[in-house]
Amino acid sequence: MNPSSSIEQMFAVAEWMNSMQPEIWLCEFHDGLVKSDSITRFFEIANFPIRFLSFEVIQRSDKGPINCGALNVEDISVATRTNADPVNWFNVEQIKTWNCVRLMLMVCKFEERDLNQLVKGWLNGCNSRLEFFSAVLDPLDFNIILEDVEFEERDETLTRLFHTSFTTLPLSRTFIGGYDITRSDGTVATLQQINRFPGPRPMWEFAMAVWPQEL
Repeated sequence: MNPSSSIEQMFAVAEWMNSMQPEIWLCEFHDGLVKSDSITRFFEIANFPIRFLSFEVIQRSDKGPINCGALNVEDISVATRTNADPVNWFNVEQIKTWNCVRLMLMVCKFEERDLNQLVKGWLNGCNSRLEFFSAVLDPLDFNIILEDVEFEERDETLTRLFHTSFTTLPLSRTFIGGYDITRSDGTVATLQQINRFPGPRPMWEFAMAVWPQEL
């Protein structure tokens, strides 16, 4: 769908899809300058589950964030094609209401305090189905991310491979050391900046991987 469509067009599409589809496998907003109000209106009307939600869009043309409500989606991918400073299409408070399994954000402007709130939210039961979260960010201070959070810093001699899938494709990440946090039900997640992206501005992939519980 074109993210620069009018509110009326988005309303009409959502109404039509409500009448036609019990479930959507792929919902993609592609190209175009984003009209946040239009996309927000689409998700206000849409009442069908989505398996894979993708935003691959040009920098926003207005100042409002996108509000998708309490999303119930398997996989979410968000990428912005721009030479300007990256933007945050969604804030952490929104993400904490989502019920998704894998969430991958390309370059954005989350900071340590944002990630601290995301981690605390997961520990307190938000995003309970989450398996993998990643975002491409500036170098981070993990002392701030882990403020008021119980954690175990793992030695860099420890290498762990994390495997999941994204849509129909396998997804793997290698964690060397990292910081382990544990939810009250015993579920363990590891936090780390793991992959450096080439270019004049140093950017790294922050990753949070939730390990499957042993039977």
